[in-house]
Amino acid sequence: MYYNTKAAAERIARKFQASGAPVVTVYPGSVQGPNDPTYGIGSLLLEQAIRHKK
Repeated sequence: MYYNTKAAAERIARKFQASGAPVVTVYPGSVQGPNDPTYGIGSLLLEQAIRHKK
């Protein structure tokens, strides 16, 4: 599941950070994907940006 892989990636990144690696973590405001059951404002804005290259 998505949250399991996200948590695993976070643990790996934090280990690198603890050893001195310059780690930057970004938390997206929304998740987009082919099986997304919703089509909200985030999806609409992303679609418009892609279509109009803004």
